[in-house]
Amino acid sequence: MSRATEPIHHSYMAAFDENRPCKRAFRPPSSDCVAIALLATICTLQVLCTVAWTTDPAEDAAMLIRYAQHLAQGHGIVYNIDEPPVDGATDFLYLMILAGLIKLGLAAHHACIALGSLAHIMTVLVVYIANRHVHRSSTTAAFVSAGYLALGPGLSYTEASFGTTVFTFFLALMWWGALLLLSGRATRPCEIGFACSGLLAGLTRPEGVIVSGFILLAVVLSCG
Repeated sequence: MSRATEPIHHSYMAAFDENRPCKRAFRPPSSDCVAIALLATICTLQVLCTVAWTTDPAEDAAMLIRYAQHLAQGHGIVYNIDEPPVDGATDFLYLMILAGLIKLGLAAHHACIALGSLAHIMTVLVVYIANRHVHRSSTTAAFVSAGYLALGPGLSYTEASFGTTVFTFFLALMWWGALLLLSGRATRPCEIGFACSGLLAGLTRPEGVIVSGFILLAVVLSCG
């Protein structure tokens, strides 16, 4: 190869390597770090300025809180103390986490909002990182996509003490893992995370089993 053609050859190979599926970990450049920090700040300010921490929980959420309080007090998953357990708490994993937070000393409603808000923020960041990592979207496009989610109705569910954002977070993680599997760039930790996030989604909501099953089926059929 002549010296004149070497720069062209190296430039071509660099472009080829950039587009070729690989299993390197995602290392965000400085622009991504700024975007992630900005999204987290926006979401945090949104929680502090728009979420009413004194709002009464919605009816179904209030029932779940009652279960969590009794569980944290050591009475088990019961609606009324000293009565047999009843099958009324469908958000099982959310109930377990909530009971743990109450056991640590948080007020029940505040624990719901804190947990839901954290899950909402993490889901927004997952959407940004997945778009940059898997789809190779521009920083602006990924930021707009994540910002659209951040300004959506997620926190209204949190304010009502529902575990919707927690469920959504686990599904978002599974979606990210599925995209990596389909792109051929999933590492072993990604594969384990994909399976675990599907399990957690199923433990959080009954329909999580169905949604996770469809995602798994799509991956299996696509990958062969």
